[in-house]
Amino acid sequence: GAGGTFGPIGVSAKVTAKYGEKFSNTDNNTQKVTVITEVSAKDDDLIYATVCDYDAWEYPVYENDTLRGYILALEPKLTENRWFPSKSWSAFSYVPDHEVGNILSYREYAQFIDNPLSDETIRANTGDSYVLDASSSYNWTLMFSDFNSSSASTTKEIGLEVSAEVSGWGVSVGASGSYNSSELSTHETQVGDQITIKAEIRNVDLGIGETRYTVTPYSYWSKNGSLTLDYAVRPEVPQTSGTPTWWTDNYDVQDPAFILPWRYDPEKGFTLQDQVKRRQTKSITFHPENPQVGDTVKIKARIHNFSLETCEPVKVSFYFDDPANNNIITGLNGETFMMTNSILARQSELLIFPFVLPSGLGSSPRIYASIDPDNTITEIHKNNNIGFNILGNQGFQPVGVESLDAPIVGAISKLYPNPALAIASIQFELKQPAFVSLKVYDMQGKEVKNLLEGNETPSIYDVSFDTRNLEAGVYVYRLQINDVSETQKLVLVK
Repeated sequence: GAGGTFGPIGVSAKVTAKYGEKFSNTDNNTQKVTVITEVSAKDDDLIYATVCDYDAWEYPVYENDTLRGYILALEPKLTENRWFPSKSWSAFSYVPDHEVGNILSYREYAQFIDNPLSDETIRANTGDSYVLDASSSYNWTLMFSDFNSSSASTTKEIGLEVSAEVSGWGVSVGASGSYNSSELSTHETQVGDQITIKAEIRNVDLGIGETRYTVTPYSYWSKNGSLTLDYAVRPEVPQTSGTPTWWTDNYDVQDPAFILPWRYDPEKGFTLQDQVKRRQTKSITFHPENPQVGDTVKIKARIHNFSLETCEPVKVSFYFDDPANNNIITGLNGETFMMTNSILARQSELLIFPFVLPSGLGSSPRIYASIDPDNTITEIHKNNNIGFNILGNQGFQPVGVESLDAPIVGAISKLYPNPALAIASIQFELKQPAFVSLKVYDMQGKEVKNLLEGNETPSIYDVSFDTRNLEAGVYVYRLQINDVSETQKLVLVK
């Protein structure tokens, strides 16, 4: 793979012309793995994977003593192939977009291809929708003929994104260039004519009320190259003026939440060695994954709304251990919390909170986040408001390179002057069209000013903020670009 420019054309174009993309003009060593097995994913997401280590070799490319780009070679070293459940330690880096058993977390889309994980649809249509009641029993089966019917690929290359900070399926390393998954293909999945994937869909308990819902199984090749069976779910809600169902009686209140895969395991009959694991979440991730003391670390927290109503903006704080100990994390700019935007029903929003890693935390500390720490909003559940993940437990150790840190959105916003007396200016760069929201909050999380909200075009923005009608004190402003947010502290003096 290659990144950067070389004269008038990209380095990758030169590599393709001269050497063959993905080393196609070289001798290759390949290993074929045939999977013939039957498994049941009754209680958890189940994954089949080839587990690999990689050696990564990056080379700078010069033209007349001018650096034009980089070439990266990946050498995969297959260690094993196996099935494992997504809640096992083997799947530490698997980040689901749903919570097993949480019906409202299996989102619907206007079109199945709108699923951000989907790259190519294999079988997905509303004719496969089933309304579940007390006596329902359905079988849905994906076979080789479905690939032919949809003209879907039967072979899929699996690529790996590599850069200082990856956006999806890939490895964050201290690379100087950025390499997309189409350039770094190391695996290939091929389905045979005996493939069978079956979904058994059974009844629901109507003893507690009108709990009927519609479920639609569908299958696709995901962007990371995996063959996936997924579900879309729609609870039954009444028409206007109709009598309520169990869903409208119980989920008509907002529910900001983390995905907590182990939250109800004991109630489901599964053993937890330590009850604190109920709060472990993959909705919280970190970059860099293995930081050193003094490094700037970004906490990435995805806040979900598992209800049928829009969730109002909610405050989120971060802690070095259990929030009950009040060991709160102070952000890079002195802020102690972030605010979400309003989150639509069954949608989510990503918050990014940068801070400097202090000394004295020990190895692999637990970093917590708390939604609505002041308990100011009414919501359905409170036991999904606190989650933690482990910092520095990813196992990847780059050799001989320094970690680079990419900006959150375009260029990170700048505030000046700070402290401010009358007028403050917030500057940021937008590198592509996007939805932009810029709001100011007081320290209790109350919105005091909406400076910008709407679809904007690429440009450098300089937004003025008249502070003269506000009292002296500390405020925070929140910049959201699409579903990524950053928060910084603003001090007003009079």
